[in-house]
Amino acid sequence: MIDDSRGEAWYWTSGWQSDEAEADADIREDRTRVFDTMDDLFAEIDDVRKGRP
Repeated sequence: MIDDSRGEAWYWTSGWQSDEAEADADIREDRTRVFDTMDDLFAEIDDVRKGRP
């Protein structure tokens, strides 16, 4: 039998749990976006990287 107990250890690190809590708050406070297409999502990412609102 293979011991895979470390396979998800990263998830329980304090940094990851902090990020999870932030994501949960964003969802709860409706600070999320839905994109119609992947192209729209990637265009948004490009805009953010270039400092455009």
